[in-house]
Amino acid sequence: MRVVRDGTMTTQGAMANKSGHVFERMAVPVFEANGYPVVAWKQFREHPLDRCAVKDVPFINVYGSQSKTEFVIVDGDRRIRVECKFQTSAGSVDEKFPYMYLNSVLAYPEKEVILIIDGDGYRPGARQWVIDRVNENWLGYKELGKSIRVMRLTQFTDWVNHGMPYGDGQLM
Repeated sequence: MRVVRDGTMTTQGAMANKSGHVFERMAVPVFEANGYPVVAWKQFREHPLDRCAVKDVPFINVYGSQSKTEFVIVDGDRRIRVECKFQTSAGSVDEKFPYMYLNSVLAYPEKEVILIIDGDGYRPGARQWVIDRVNENWLGYKELGKSIRVMRLTQFTDWVNHGMPYGDGQLM
């Protein structure tokens, strides 16, 4: 347990979860400033847009069950899955990195995947582990026609601001 600003007690897990949600909300202005309104999945299903960022898009994960990620960017026929992991305090979000990578390669239906990993609360080497797997084409994602990139929020912002150039799986 840890005391937070208002004097109440909270767990490290609750703090990490809150940090993750704050981080997701930080991405919304980036989309909107670049002409991508953020819409809920249900709204998009009922009234598809040609250019938007769809929030909480479901997919069938590597375990065969329903999951969702933060966003899918829709730009005409182009679909880019965006998964965000942010941790500012010690916790377990970095234990999800291998699962996130496996879903990127094997489960996400989109051919382009952006993994936003930021904050300084994950264990040393955890973010680098994901970068190394991407750089070595682990599990052959390139042969599956996929592009996976690992970014920090500032890199993601620059990438969106520059028109979301296509990538070949290299680290930005």
